[in-house]
Amino acid sequence: ALVDGELDGAIKKGDSVLVDFDGTKLVVRKSDEGKTTKLGGWALGAAALGLAALPAGASLALAVAGIAAAVGYAAWRVASSYSGPHGRAQAPPLARVWAVRAVVMTAAFLAADWALKALFFGSGLFVFHHIVPTRALIMAAAVPLNLAFGAWMLSLGHSKAAPLEKLRKFRERHPVLGAVAYGLLQVLAFPFTINDQRYAGDLAAKHPAVAKALGVFVVAAAAVLAGTLGNGLEGLVNAKVVDFIPVGHGRANLADFLVFLGIPFAWMTLDFFGAARKAVAARKPAVMNFAKYYALPVLGMLTFLLASSAGYAAIPLPAIYAAFFSTLFGVGILGANVFVQRRLAEFNGSLQDGVFQPMPAKPAFSAGYRLRRAAAALLASLAALPFVGKVVSQPKLSDKDYAALVERYRGRLPKVVITDYDDTFMDNSDGRGLVISDARLKLLEDLKAAGVRVAFATNRPLTGGSYAMSAMLVERMSPELRRDFILSTGGGAEVFKFSSKGELPETPYFSGPAISEAERAVVGGIIAAESAKLGVDMAHARSDTKPYEHAFMYSMGLNAEKKAAMPEAEWKAAVAERNRRLTAVFAALEKGLKKEGLEFAATLKFPPRDELEPYIRLSKSTKSFAVKAILEVVEAEGRRVDAEDVLMLGDDFTVPGYDSAMPKALPGGTAVAVGSAADARIGNVHLLGGGPDATEKFLRDILKK
Repeated sequence: ALVDGELDGAIKKGDSVLVDFDGTKLVVRKSDEGKTTKLGGWALGAAALGLAALPAGASLALAVAGIAAAVGYAAWRVASSYSGPHGRAQAPPLARVWAVRAVVMTAAFLAADWALKALFFGSGLFVFHHIVPTRALIMAAAVPLNLAFGAWMLSLGHSKAAPLEKLRKFRERHPVLGAVAYGLLQVLAFPFTINDQRYAGDLAAKHPAVAKALGVFVVAAAAVLAGTLGNGLEGLVNAKVVDFIPVGHGRANLADFLVFLGIPFAWMTLDFFGAARKAVAARKPAVMNFAKYYALPVLGMLTFLLASSAGYAAIPLPAIYAAFFSTLFGVGILGANVFVQRRLAEFNGSLQDGVFQPMPAKPAFSAGYRLRRAAAALLASLAALPFVGKVVSQPKLSDKDYAALVERYRGRLPKVVITDYDDTFMDNSDGRGLVISDARLKLLEDLKAAGVRVAFATNRPLTGGSYAMSAMLVERMSPELRRDFILSTGGGAEVFKFSSKGELPETPYFSGPAISEAERAVVGGIIAAESAKLGVDMAHARSDTKPYEHAFMYSMGLNAEKKAAMPEAEWKAAVAERNRRLTAVFAALEKGLKKEGLEFAATLKFPPRDELEPYIRLSKSTKSFAVKAILEVVEAEGRRVDAEDVLMLGDDFTVPGYDSAMPKALPGGTAVAVGSAADARIGNVHLLGGGPDATEKFLRDILKK
C-alpha cells in the first residue's frame, strides 16, 4: 500500500480487495468478500496479541491464542533460566549456551510471525506489500547488519568485562581508523549507542535484580532480531510481505510488534546494567533518568490520537504508520519502565552500609500450600463473629514447604530474629519455665557469629526471682553473648539494651505506659461482678500486678492433686466447665472495658497442661511495642534493617495471642509459629508447630551452608 497509489486509494475508501501478482505487474480488483472489510478500522486488542482474530471466527482466535501461549511459554523459560533457585542471583551461562538460547528464542518469534501470516493468508484476512527493488536491496543489506547488531548486543549483556578495551587501545594507536570503526559501531547499535560499560555478566552472579533483567534482555534482543529479520527474509524470498494487523487504512504484522515492543526492553535493561555498575563503584544507590525514553513515543501517540479524531482517510498512510509504530514504541517504553523500575528498587534495596547485598528470595511454596492459606484467610475474613477467627488456623507447613522456607534464608540470613521465650525457645510445659540449656546457648552463639541479631520478647519480667529472665537467661550468658544484647520484657512494656561490655543498663531503652490505680479498680470491679454472675469462686483466684500489667489467675480448685484423685472423665468435664466460665468472664471483661472507654491488650491464656491455672492478663503494651523498639535500637547503631530481614518466632499467634502483635506490627516480616495453631487472618505467619525443639531445628537448618 505504501508503494502503489491505486491500492492505497482502494483501502482508503474502505473497499474490500484481493491483491494478486502476475510477474511484476500489480493487479488490483474489487471483491465482494467480507473478510477483509471486517479487518478495517482500529481493531487492536480485539484478540490475543492485538491481531483482530475474533471477528474472523473462533477457530482463528484459538489458533492465534495457541501461538501466543507457546511463544509466551518459551519466552518465560528463557528469561527465568537466568535466575537461580528461588529467584536468586546466578552467573550467566557460557557463550555457547546463551547463544543457543538466543537462537532458539529468535527462531520461536520468527516461527510465530510466519505461522500467523499463514493463518491469515489462508483466511483471506491479509494485504500484500510489494517489495520494490530498492527496498529489496536495503533488506538484503539489513540481514547481516541485524545479525551483527544482535551478536553485539547479546555479547555486551553477557560480558564479564568491558568488551571494547582493545578497540580503545586501537583508537589510541590509529586515531583515524579507530574513529571510523567506532562510528560504524555507533550506527550499528542505534538507538542504543556504543557504551560497553553496560555489561552485566559479573553483576548477574551477585544480584538477583540484574540476573532477572538479563533474562528479559535476552528475550527482548531476540524479539528485535526476529522482527527485523522477519519481513526482510520474507521480502527477499517472495518479493512481497503479508500484513494482517489493521493500522487505520493500512496493515502491519507481528514482526512490527516485535521490533517496537522489544527495543524499549533491550534499551532500558542495558541502561539499568550501566546504572548498576556505576552504583556498585560509587557505593551509592543506582539512579536512572527515564524521561529521555519518552520523546518519540509521546509525539507518536499524540499524532495517532489526532489521526483517530480526524478520521484515517484524512491522514496520509505513511503518517499513520509512523504514528502507529511510535505508539507501539510508547507502549513498550511503559512496560519496560515498570519492569526496570522494579528491578532498580530491588537492586537499591540491597544496599547495606555502602555494600550491595543479595536480596532475599520469596519461598517457593507449593501451589497446594498457597491455596490452603488463601482458603483459610478467606474463611477467617468472612467470619462475622470474632470467635470464628479462633478456629480458623493457618495450614501447617508440609516437609516440602518447610524446606522452601529454610531455602529462602540460606544465602541471606535474617538480620534480626525476635523470639518469644516460653514454649518457643525453651519449654514451659511445667508452668515454671526452664533455665536456658547449654545447647540453646550454643545456638545463640552460632547465630551471633553468623551476623544474626537475636532479641527476646517475653512476658516475663527482667528481675524478681527464679522465674525472671535474669535468672533463667541473662545470668547464664557469657559477657560476649550479652554484649549489645536486646531484651524486651513485660509483653513489650520494657526494652533493655545491654552495654558493649555486656552490662545491664540502669534504665530501659523503652518503657510502655503504666496502669493507674483507678484503672485497676475498674478492671477489678468488672471481673468481680462477672465472676459472681457466672459462678466463678474468687477464693480460688489470685492477682499479680506490675506497673505495666494486671493479671488474674484462676484455678477454680483444679490442681494436680485433684486431678490425681478424680476419674479422668470427671476431671475433663470439670476442666471444660472451668474453661467455659473463664471464657465467658473474659468476653464480658472485653465488653466492659470497651464500655468504660479503656484500651488494654487483654488476653486469656490456657496453659498446655490442664492442671495449671489459666489466667487473664491486661496491659497497655503489646509485643508490637517490642518489635518496633528492638528495630529502633538496631537502626540507631547505624544498621539498616528492612522488614524482609526480620524473622519472628512465637508459639501463641492465636486470637488474641501474646505473639500475634509481632507480625501485625511488621507485615513485611516473616513469622513462624511453633504452637498448635496460628490465626489465619495474619498473612505473614507460617505454622510449623513442634514447640522449642522445632525452633532450634529451624534456626539450625537456616544456618547450614
